Amino acid sequence: MVNGPGDMIITPDCLFEGERFEKFTELATAAKADGSLIVAQITHPGRQVRESVSPTSVSASAVQLEPKDGMTFGKPHAATRAEMKKIVDEFAYAAEYLEKAGFDGIELHGAHGYLIAQFLSRTTNKRTDEYGVQTTENRMRFLSDIVRGVKARVSPKFIVSAKLNSVEFQEGGVTPDEAREVCETLEKLGLDFAISQALGPDRKMKLYLSGGMRSVGPMVSALDSVDGIGLGRPAAGEPRLASDIVEGRAGGALKPLTAGEEFPLSLMAAGAQIWQIARGKEPFQLWDEKVLAQLEQDLGTWFGKKAEDGDKLEHTKPVEYTGPQNAYGSSAAVIA
Repeated sequence: MVNGPGDMIITPDCLFEGERFEKFTELATAAKADGSLIVAQITHPGRQVRESVSPTSVSASAVQLEPKDGMTFGKPHAATRAEMKKIVDEFAYAAEYLEKAGFDGIELHGAHGYLIAQFLSRTTNKRTDEYGVQTTENRMRFLSDIVRGVKARVSPKFIVSAKLNSVEFQEGGVTPDEAREVCETLEKLGLDFAISQALGPDRKMKLYLSGGMRSVGPMVSALDSVDGIGLGRPAAGEPRLASDIVEGRAGGALKPLTAGEEFPLSLMAAGAQIWQIARGKEPFQLWDEKVLAQLEQDLGTWFGKKAEDGDKLEHTKPVEYTGPQNAYGSSAAVIA
């Protein structure tokens, strides 16, 4: 099930040929052109599907998600065994599809409240069967089913990993100790890496930390406990950030004017910056007041078009920045 308009989708109806498959192949080829690996993050929204996409949804239990940031969500029901098996098969098929398209691996999104996380968390899982939260084995069963299903359809060299919250910041959620148990189980299942807190020196599974890292000092310190650092929104504005840090040209990411608590704005800005790059333009930089002012105007236009679109779901592209434009690679920052 799609989370929102514009998401990339793979279903068992998608063949290993044709225009869609060719586009995934082109994406993998471009991403790996300079020696990088490409690992696709795959997910199912569960109860987090937008109501405009589907008025009903499937989840661990029938726990409704309250409206947030102007969005309303489909009414969930507790997944049946048949539905869970179908979803497991869909995850496995997506992994096989991506491997055939040239991807190096997948990351199962088990964080941020998506379907896998809905089975892991007591806030959303009220089941009393073997998929309930009475034990770690139970709460892990759905994710374990997916991992086994995926591994049965991909080659041994294909990376299979998971993204997890190390702690869920709400009463009744996942605790650090429980997150550790989850990771221990994933290691036994043969996962290559998971994003969580460190499990100790004897672990074989690789651990990566994502979110909040902007300065080299804290990044280096974190490597005492984890194997790597993920850069998301900072790299959207500075696509050469990783190489600049490694080669000593930067001591960290430039700080945007958007405050950390303004999550929706910073997330939409990152999407707009990536859209700039996709159109062959340098990304705009959020440390410039004039750029931010222009972006806010463009956001207003975008929300107006979204309101006009209603339930047609035709307004799917990110915000398009209309300020000064430079060709990608022709200069550094695009500033007003």
